[in-house]
Amino acid sequence: MCYGDPDKLLQLVIGKRALPKNDLGHTPLDDFEHFCATTGCNEAELGSRAFAFVRLAYVTAGLSRREYKSAGLDLELQNACADIGMLLRPPARHDRRHLARRGAVLGRGKTPRRKPVR
Repeated sequence: MCYGDPDKLLQLVIGKRALPKNDLGHTPLDDFEHFCATTGCNEAELGSRAFAFVRLAYVTAGLSRREYKSAGLDLELQNACADIGMLLRPPARHDRRHLARRGAVLGRGKTPRRKPVR
């Protein structure tokens, strides 16, 4: 997978199939465009990479909503969205505690000392 490239990830999610539509006849990309027009979210202010990640998150979250599932979301697309959704969510509480103990949270804390090799 191409985790560092949000445009390639979005293309992987969409693939060659048409995106499902909700009850109003809108795809998640249509809804994203409306979201941007309503909120003022734009590529010029965010930068192209950040904007691409926002679009990826919005579309994959939209595909996970019930209204799109009822519109014919196939199993392959559901699985791709679940994989990307897993990458976009914050770490679980126990993961953060583990990272904090290891001194890896935002570079703060003490780094555990390694025992010398004999």
